[in-house]
Amino acid sequence: MNCSLPPGAPRAGGIRFANPKFTNPPGPATKPAMNGAALIELKRDVRNRASILAPLAALVIALAPLPLAAASAPAPASPAAARHKPEAKPFSASADAQAALASALAQAAQDNRLVLAVLGSNWCHDSTALAGWLETPRFKALTARAFVVIYIDVAVPQTGNGINQDIARRFGIKRMRHTPALLVIDPHGNRQNSKNDAVSWRNAESRSEDAVFGALAGYAREFGRGGGVASWPREADLQLGSHRGQESTTYRSFRFFSLAL
Repeated sequence: MNCSLPPGAPRAGGIRFANPKFTNPPGPATKPAMNGAALIELKRDVRNRASILAPLAALVIALAPLPLAAASAPAPASPAAARHKPEAKPFSASADAQAALASALAQAAQDNRLVLAVLGSNWCHDSTALAGWLETPRFKALTARAFVVIYIDVAVPQTGNGINQDIARRFGIKRMRHTPALLVIDPHGNRQNSKNDAVSWRNAESRSEDAVFGALAGYAREFGRGGGVASWPREADLQLGSHRGQESTTYRSFRFFSLAL
């Protein structure tokens, strides 16, 4: 490759010194004669070069061990290893979803609780993540007081291969484009959270434990204010302090017991 040399760079046939006076012209090598002044200037030039190269050499020596240290350092933990979240796969394509919903509504009416219906599938990591939290002791303590939880398998509605879509349509979701959807249903069979809230759970896997708990506790607290839940889980009172913003969003999506409030 041809390159343009910068001004003052050495060219073939000559040796370039710092001082142009000492450049040998092309031709047979000859030993130029130097007087005393020229010799002093040459020595000064050599010292100047040495003063520049010495720090560079020291820097190279100091940096030489760094690759070994870097190689021995432990590799950072992968994002998957850094965040462990529970997972459950309770969705069953062979289950009778209509019968399960009818039974849950009957139980909710008897206990004056809400039905929490998760419309998802075992292939979906957001569905299994949400189900995983609901199956932990902390969440079970909340749902035992406030919810009847059911899992409805919807297969793959994103590709047109969904099942139990009649249940989604019954509660105002004409077409499921994402999974899961979370329906909060009162004992009379009316969806209480907004459609936007219901389908927003498609990002359940990315939510923290406290964020999920705060949203569910917000549903339960609103239901309790309407007279549905006689006793409020103590842990929810302790945990909800950091979820005020999410609670207020949840409350705006509720429509039930408006006369009582």
